[in-house]
Amino acid sequence: MPANSSRANSPPTACPIGRTRRSSIKSSAPPGDSSTRPPTATASRSPSKKQSATPGPNSPASLTSTARQKTIPLARLWQRLSSPPYGYNEYTFTVLLAAWLADRHREVALKGPPQIKFRRGEKVTIATQALPVWAKTDILGKPVDFVRTWILAHKASLIRRQRPVLPPSPPFPASFPEAEAYHDALNRFLAREPSETETSERLDAEANRDAIAAELNKIRQWFKPVEKAEALPDPAPLANLLAVYPTLQAQLPPIEMRAEVVSVRPSPEQRDRQTTAQTSVLNRIRNSIDQLSERSDSLPDLDACNAYLRDLQVALEQVTATASLPDDLATSLNYAQQVAQRCRQGFRQAEQIEQDLTQIRQAAQLPNYFTQQDYAKACQQIDPLSAKIPADSPAASEVQKIRQDLDLNHRELLDQVDAWESQADSATSTEQALELVKVITTQSRRYTEPSYGDRLKQLQAKLDKTIVNPTDGDRDREPPPSGINPFLEVLNIAQQKIQRIRDLPFGKMPEIFKVYQELADLDLPETDNTELANSYGEKLQAKQTEGRSLLAQRFGQICDRTVSSLNDCNTQQQRLNSARDLVNDDDFADLRDQLERTLADLAARREEIERQIEQGKRDAADKQTMQAIRAYKASKKLNTLQLCDDALADIEQRRAQLHNPDPYQKEIAAIQQDLQTKIAGYQRQLQDWRDRLAQVTALDALTQLQLDYNGKAYIFQGSSQLEAYQTLGDPIRHRLADLNTLADLATRSRQCRSIVQCQEIRDLLEQVSLHDCDRGQAALAEIRQKLADTQQTFEQALIQFEQELDQVSDTRSAKNLQKKLLKREDVYKDSPLAERFQTLSADAERVLDLYQLLDSTAPTTLEKCQELRDRLTRWHKNLPDCSPDLEDIYTAKLKEIDTTNQQLYEQKRQAADAWIKTLGQEASRIYRTSNDHEKLAIAIELLKTIHQQQSQHQDYLTTELRGTLERVIDLCQDEQAKDKASQIRLLFQQLHRVQREELYTELKQYLGKTTEVADG
Repeated sequence: MPANSSRANSPPTACPIGRTRRSSIKSSAPPGDSSTRPPTATASRSPSKKQSATPGPNSPASLTSTARQKTIPLARLWQRLSSPPYGYNEYTFTVLLAAWLADRHREVALKGPPQIKFRRGEKVTIATQALPVWAKTDILGKPVDFVRTWILAHKASLIRRQRPVLPPSPPFPASFPEAEAYHDALNRFLAREPSETETSERLDAEANRDAIAAELNKIRQWFKPVEKAEALPDPAPLANLLAVYPTLQAQLPPIEMRAEVVSVRPSPEQRDRQTTAQTSVLNRIRNSIDQLSERSDSLPDLDACNAYLRDLQVALEQVTATASLPDDLATSLNYAQQVAQRCRQGFRQAEQIEQDLTQIRQAAQLPNYFTQQDYAKACQQIDPLSAKIPADSPAASEVQKIRQDLDLNHRELLDQVDAWESQADSATSTEQALELVKVITTQSRRYTEPSYGDRLKQLQAKLDKTIVNPTDGDRDREPPPSGINPFLEVLNIAQQKIQRIRDLPFGKMPEIFKVYQELADLDLPETDNTELANSYGEKLQAKQTEGRSLLAQRFGQICDRTVSSLNDCNTQQQRLNSARDLVNDDDFADLRDQLERTLADLAARREEIERQIEQGKRDAADKQTMQAIRAYKASKKLNTLQLCDDALADIEQRRAQLHNPDPYQKEIAAIQQDLQTKIAGYQRQLQDWRDRLAQVTALDALTQLQLDYNGKAYIFQGSSQLEAYQTLGDPIRHRLADLNTLADLATRSRQCRSIVQCQEIRDLLEQVSLHDCDRGQAALAEIRQKLADTQQTFEQALIQFEQELDQVSDTRSAKNLQKKLLKREDVYKDSPLAERFQTLSADAERVLDLYQLLDSTAPTTLEKCQELRDRLTRWHKNLPDCSPDLEDIYTAKLKEIDTTNQQLYEQKRQAADAWIKTLGQEASRIYRTSNDHEKLAIAIELLKTIHQQQSQHQDYLTTELRGTLERVIDLCQDEQAKDKASQIRLLFQQLHRVQREELYTELKQYLGKTTEVADG
């Protein structure tokens, strides 16, 4: 054994790296550092006083350190531990280093060659590897070579890394940023080498990471629509806005509020962004729909109207299919659709009217020599078309005029037959009849009606008779000398004039009047034949009278023409004035009077038409005004207070503009009442928000209230209630901030895990500033009560631990108590109960040491009892301090050992008494037998028994029993003294074993010589 072996076997607590107590295992200091010494109870539990490795002047100063690891040359460590006061040899140093490395195998690595000895010329490689790799080598096989070659020659080093610490979990439910930071910390922890972390910690970290990742994914999925909404372009298509809006209404998955369950809640910023996104998207949807609806007022044509209706239908389907949208959006689109449909109907009606008017114009374009069938066909085409044209449309006047012109032309056609019949009656010569037949034959095809065909046939038959059977006057007339009858020629000219007067349209009255004047100016040639002159003079006079009558008829046509518009009046007046200018002569006084009367009637008619037009304008203006007023009836565009107020003002202004407001009073009042009801509803909305705000206590309900409030901001913009609306915003935000603060404090109080946290929350409660302190007092009182209950629970738990310490009866229960205390260490750290808890923890640790000490040596013998008592006494003596509870336990265990020792001693004493009694009984046999050999055998056996068992019972014999034992021995020895051989045996047995062996050898030789002498 080396000279320093006694030091090598000294208690390991004297060695900086040999200590394996729990406190040193927790330490993060490298071997050889002063921080590996057992810290005091207070220091080991104080989070604000972390042990730091600060090497002194005699410590291994040549360390290379980084923020995460330190490198310690093993040669310096060997130099220190092999020197006084330690003085370890290579074997002890290797064993202690191996034990220390095994204890901290997750924190350290070794740097050195992979083997101890190398062949000559072989290059020495240096590697830094974890302990599991080094465990497969044989560097520790020979401690001397390990120290002298591997450590000193190859300059091996110990690398101690900062041990990864399992990240502490935030209080649950954690906010999203806290949960993300915790998730990242867990990933960094799991990214470390498995050899650097405990398996149980890795399993816990993986479970927590998966749980927190699932919760984070829920929040990300819930928040993804917000990010999508924020990324939408401006302006964005309505379809994109409608697609993202329902996703913004998705409810957040239920959050588990229990502190022991992993759960994540959105951050206040995320909630604000979601609320802002909801409001923004809804406002953008509303603006898009308003812009789309406003297009209904400015549709230029039918194609634009059809395209607009298609856009409206698509938008309406999208809005209807989108959940959670306000109803007024679809209603606004429906109203715009109705307006557009009316516009389309108006465009179609106008187009149809134009088409019908075009067809009427085409149908009214009769040829110059139209027939009755042409007229009837035109009427058949015009009448159905004109029936479809509204009477109040401008086209109706044109159609009426077209029909009047058409009827007038037809009337002239029919009047022509009457004129021919009159001419036929006055035809007195063959030439006149032939001329009239020629005209009738040319025009007869125009009369397709049977009645007029029959009249023409009768007229032709009459003329044929005149031609075949001329009158007597015609026969008696003296033909003109030249073969041409000048009288008949004048009559023919007169007839032509009459026909001209009849054929000219009434629009050519000057020409008609001129033709008549020409007719009136015709004279017969002079002749001496008075009878002939009288005969032709009468006929010419008849022609002139017929022309005069026809002229009056033509003037009558002008006077009888109906007028329905100012244009007709102007045209008619021009015609009448023109006609009046023609009849200034007194010969036409009757015609002039008729024209004057007609002009007077026309002036009255003009005034009537002007009154009608003016009344029509007033009625149209009233209708237009009422149409504008009716537009406010159930209009979904009036979705703000300002629009409603403007609508009421506009209605009042328009009602004042009505020319005849009486028929519309009830309707206007109903529309105004609807608007006032809507305004009252908006104002009730403000009061409803106030009532809800006054009663709300739940954060979710208040969040919904804020969402409703923000979503209805457009209603109050620019209105008289805007200030009242804005005044409500701050209380909502303040109440929301208060509820968020109270919810955060309540969550912290539920998740409070230590007395210090309770006190910190109490301090926060004292410092918290609520906008509405009165409403928050109840919640604050509840939180304070929760904190008081929690702290009371902690205090009761500490009392229970103290009771459990009193009830500890073995090592197992002591270990269980220590585990409980280790788990609850953070509960009492830095609190008023910290010292009490630390004392309890120290007592529990010492009690565990005590029971481990008791378990190490079972008090089965007096020697072990004494050994155990000595160790227990030394343990008690080495305690820096001893609490009363621990002192009681120590005293109780000491008493138990003493009791056990007393019991064992009593057992030994009783056994000694029984042994002496047995020896006495055996010795009494010597007196009872008379056989010397038997006495000697009994004595020898007794002495043998005494020799074998005396050491077991000697210390437990009383003085009296010892005297009895001596008397038994004396008796047995006396019996042996009586026998020489017995004496020899007795003396032989009393010799030392070596002496007996030597004597035995000599006796054998002596016995051989004695035998030879005897034989000789």
